[in-house]
Amino acid sequence: MTASSRPIVRLADAFRRLTGWRRNLTAIAAGAVASISLPPADALPLLWLTIPVLIWLLDGVQTKKGALWVGWLFSLGYLAFSLYWLTFALFVAIDQYWWLVPFASSGLAFGLSIYFGIATCLATLIPRERPLARVLALVAMWSLAEWVLGHFLTGFPWNLPGYAWTDFPWLIQSAAWIGIYGVTVLVLLAPALAALLGSHFVTAAQGRRAAGFGLAIVLAAMIAGAVRLPAGPTPTVPDVRLRLVQPSIQQSLKWVEGMYDENLKRHIDLSLMPSEKPPTTIIWSEAAEPFPLEGHPQNAKFIGSMLKPGQLLITGIDRDMSREAPPTFRDSVQVLDSNGSILATYDKFHYVPFGEYMPLGKYLPFIKAVAVGSIEPTAGPGPQTIRLPGLPPAGPLICYEVIFPNDVVDRSDRPDWLLDVTNDAWFGLSAGPYQHFAMMRVRSVEEGLPLANAANDGISGVVDPYGRVTARLGLGKIGVVDADLPKPISPTLYSRLGDIPFFLMVAGLALAGLVLGRRRTRDAA
Repeated sequence: MTASSRPIVRLADAFRRLTGWRRNLTAIAAGAVASISLPPADALPLLWLTIPVLIWLLDGVQTKKGALWVGWLFSLGYLAFSLYWLTFALFVAIDQYWWLVPFASSGLAFGLSIYFGIATCLATLIPRERPLARVLALVAMWSLAEWVLGHFLTGFPWNLPGYAWTDFPWLIQSAAWIGIYGVTVLVLLAPALAALLGSHFVTAAQGRRAAGFGLAIVLAAMIAGAVRLPAGPTPTVPDVRLRLVQPSIQQSLKWVEGMYDENLKRHIDLSLMPSEKPPTTIIWSEAAEPFPLEGHPQNAKFIGSMLKPGQLLITGIDRDMSREAPPTFRDSVQVLDSNGSILATYDKFHYVPFGEYMPLGKYLPFIKAVAVGSIEPTAGPGPQTIRLPGLPPAGPLICYEVIFPNDVVDRSDRPDWLLDVTNDAWFGLSAGPYQHFAMMRVRSVEEGLPLANAANDGISGVVDPYGRVTARLGLGKIGVVDADLPKPISPTLYSRLGDIPFFLMVAGLALAGLVLGRRRTRDAA
């Protein structure tokens, strides 16, 4: 049987022959469908359909510009479709930001997709007559583009393809060794190898072996994860009981001055709900406390008065720094005891570009004033570990910060658990909070640390150091999560080496692609 007579090759040729708007629309659609592999849908098999389609579309272009365009369009579909929920934030003040609605998710995707266009352009420097070399180069360049996207200009490491493994407990354990960027290499490589089934330049047997090797990658990761993952629950810290408060206050009502007292009362009422096992620590969400505590002892004492002796309250708060020049504020976490004393303060250091601050704002004053207002936050010094009475050392994080791999703990002072406070009420009942919580779970796997997340709205819950959810409250629910705190495990390989394993993987793929690209490959019989 000749290559061209194989059904899979004829299907691949149909994609290769596409031109003009048909090819463009197919690239966008393939990217959009690929994004459904991410939480909350977790449709992982779709990658075995969409990534081969991308590769076959690239085989059909004749120029480097065409390869860049196909990669850019695929990424545009992937990012715009998976980030659709960003638009929801604008509806909180739609009278002011209505003009940004068409640009919220699509505009961001337009800009960020250039990374992947460059990646596909570089990969197609290897001729299509060497399909295995080209596939390896594409995976290497695509994975490297993800890393650059996560670091350049403060970074935006959201919805890496590796997160498609999050809800598969055995698979995601790989993050403990190679991090989410390394997992992304494996997630891309396995289905990309299946594209060789549709190549004219390998035999049917070679195509099957390549596709089988891709499946073997998944199976090997699954077996390794099964060996790592303990059968029983993780031991918990004695005499520590957390209460995560989720008031689910609508964002449009959160900062209405007349609602401050009512919103605070909801927090207090939930905090004081009876329970079979009284909490030792109560955790409120990001910017939960509407009144300043520093310099206002009456506010701190009032909040502290609801606590029993020995109890702690950990709350997100906006610290007013308007007395500084220029005036600013800090998104912070503060810890109170029953006397109203502030025991610790942590300041957020990773702010959301275009949402909380404007990159190059001093050069774009008009856009800055419209997008984020006249007052921008002051960043804290970076990850830190706080020590509190009755609790293991904690590594606090605020919302957006938890998405950054290898940048969530103080390496010189490793905490015993991660504490995240967030507010996903901006994004309503959408995929955004599910994606956010998935990233938190992967941080736990990478670091070998349990994590507790308290959300105003979103998903509040506790995760053990293997990424398993031990307790949670769903999106849109009002209530509390009462849970024990799991113990940490020994530092993982990733927590020691960071992204070094990832770079070795990328270098190995790129080198293999270059070597194979120089060899002559035989055509199919």
